[in-house]
Amino acid sequence: MIYPSVDILSFANILANSSFPLALDTYQRGFVWSEEQVSILHDDLTAYAHAPTPDVPYYMGTLLLHECAEKRKRFIIDGQQRMTALCLLYQQVVGCFPAGQDLRYSRASAGVISAALRLLKTTPGSIKPSIFGKIHFTVIIVSDVDMAFSFFDTQNSRGIRLETTDLLKAFHLRAIAQCSGSRPQESQKSLIHGLQDHCAKRWEIMQKETEKRPDGQKDGVDFAPRLFELFLWRARRWQANKRPLPDQTRLLDEFQKQTWPAEQGPDTVALYQSRTNIRARSLALSEQGGMILHGDRITLGMDVGQLPFSLRQPIQKGVGFFLYADKYAKLYQNIFVDQSDRYIYFRRVFDDLILKNQKYIIEIFQLASLMYVDQFGEESLDEFALRLEFLFGEIRLSHDRIAKETAQKFFSDLQGDELNLLDVITQASHPRQVNIYLKSQAKSCRETYRQDQTSVGSTVKGRYKKAVLKFFEEETSSLAEKEAWVEAEIETLHAER
Repeated sequence: MIYPSVDILSFANILANSSFPLALDTYQRGFVWSEEQVSILHDDLTAYAHAPTPDVPYYMGTLLLHECAEKRKRFIIDGQQRMTALCLLYQQVVGCFPAGQDLRYSRASAGVISAALRLLKTTPGSIKPSIFGKIHFTVIIVSDVDMAFSFFDTQNSRGIRLETTDLLKAFHLRAIAQCSGSRPQESQKSLIHGLQDHCAKRWEIMQKETEKRPDGQKDGVDFAPRLFELFLWRARRWQANKRPLPDQTRLLDEFQKQTWPAEQGPDTVALYQSRTNIRARSLALSEQGGMILHGDRITLGMDVGQLPFSLRQPIQKGVGFFLYADKYAKLYQNIFVDQSDRYIYFRRVFDDLILKNQKYIIEIFQLASLMYVDQFGEESLDEFALRLEFLFGEIRLSHDRIAKETAQKFFSDLQGDELNLLDVITQASHPRQVNIYLKSQAKSCRETYRQDQTSVGSTVKGRYKKAVLKFFEEETSSLAEKEAWVEAEIETLHAER
C-alpha cells in the first residue's frame, strides 16, 4: 500500500511546489460552474479581503491529486471546479493564467469558461494578488493509480468531499486502538474493534440524521461540518468579546490536539459535574452501544440524548469524542428537526419568525438555543426564544444587508454586561438570569422599533415585518409596540403553566 500525503497548502503553493503541473485526466468531467457560482466566489473573496481578520486563511476544502510520474502531471481527482474558478479569478486580477497548471478543456467547457471570464471583466472588485497566498486547501496527493481511482469512486459515490470532520473521525477511530487498558490482550482487541465499528456507524448516522432540516439545507448534506463549525466550535470558543473564526487548523487543534487521553480504558469516558450529571464519575460504552454510568450504576441504554455532557467540557480522545458529537447532533435534532410534542411553542417562534430572518441570524439563534437547552432543558425556553427574537428583529430592521460579521457582532457588541450571551448561559444557575440579561439588552433596540417605517411587502424587511404582525395577530402597520406584545405573550405563557 502506498499511503497518501496530506498537507495544508495555499493556492499559490499548490501551483509552485511541484515541477509537475496541475492537469485533468480523461475521467474528469468538464467545467460546469455557472456564472452565478463564479460570481458568488468572487464576491465572497472580495468580502474576505476586506474583513477585519486578514490573518485568518480562506479555507476551500480538500483537493485530491494523483501525481503521475510517468506522464509528469498532477491530475485533479476532486476539486477541479474550484481550482478552475480560482484560475479564472487569477486571470482577472493578475492579467494572465497562473503558472503551474496545464488545465485543458473541451469546446463545451471552453464556452462556459469564456462566459465566466466575460462576467468577471464586468464585475467590480478590489482583490489583490496577495489573496492567492491566503486561500488554503487540504491537499491529498496519491501516487498509485489504483488508489487514485479508489479515492475517486468513493468520493463520487458519497457525493461529498473529504472535510476536516473526516480527518477528525479518522484520528479518533485510531485513538480508540491506541488507548491503554487492563484487559487481556485478546479481549482488548475484540473490544477495540467493536467500539471502532460502533463509533464509525454512529458517526455515519449522525451525518445523515438531520437531512430534513427546517433551515433550507438540501437533503444529503453532511451535517458533521455544520455541527462542528457553526455550533460546537462557537459554543466553546466564542467568549467575552472574542469571536475567532474556525479554519481547519483551529478545528483540528480544538477537537484533536487539545483532547484528553482516555486513561481508564478505550471504552470509558471521564465525566464532570454539570446540570445533567451530579454524581457519576465516568461512563462506559459497550460494543453494542449500551451505556452505563459509573458511580450509581445507572444504565442509559442507547439514548445519546441523555448523555451527561456539557458543551464546554474537556473532550476525551476516541470514544469520548464520538459520544460528545453524538450528544449534540441528537440535541440539535430534538430541538429543530423532530416533530414531537416537545418544544411546540419554541418551534412556532423559530418557524414563524426566525426562519423569516437572514441565514446568519438563524445560525446564531440555533447556537444560543442549543447552549440554553443544554444548560436548562425546556425550562423557560419559550420566554428565552421570544426575548432573543426581539433582539434579532432589531438587527433585521436596522440593516439592509446582514453579513456574517454583522450577526457575529451580536455576541460582543451588546450594551452593558462584559459577558456575551453564550457566557451568560454557561455561567447562569437559573434560566431567569439569562432572561433578565436579554430583557436588559432590549433597551438598545427600542428606538429602532419605534422609528420603524418599513412597508409590509416583498422586501426582506417587509416580509419579516409581515411575519411579526401575523405572529402577534396585530392589525397595525407599525412595530413600535413590539416590546409590549412580547411582554404580554410572556405573561400569557406564565399564566398557562
